[in-house]
Amino acid sequence: MEAKDIYYVLVQNLKLIALPAEKQIQMLPDFVLVPDEIALGFDDVYLMVPQIKQNSMVSVRGFKLLRELDLLFEKMSGKPLFWSLEYFEHGELWKQIRQLACSILDELKEPVGIPDLGFTRWIKTE
Repeated sequence: MEAKDIYYVLVQNLKLIALPAEKQIQMLPDFVLVPDEIALGFDDVYLMVPQIKQNSMVSVRGFKLLRELDLLFEKMSGKPLFWSLEYFEHGELWKQIRQLACSILDELKEPVGIPDLGFTRWIKTE
């Protein structure tokens, strides 16, 4: 994937993360675990962030904020409470995650809004 494509996917994931919980739930298919999908979507693109760093597409501060977001998701990893729909909708860490995503979008000079998730494919398993 080219750096410009990685950047685009990153921005769309950040827009999804920045939405209120009810909008996030509306954006994703009924059969997915919304908190998991949001975190996994970010994790997938975060692994490719070094490629956009090489192309100077994000400021140093932007990279620091992205790392903070990654650390918040890591902090929640393996702790079932944080992944419940109730906590996703009302929990403090998810509020911080949404606020941080807004801050990152601001740093990138990208608008907060409805993401384009056309690049994402969800597969329903039985």
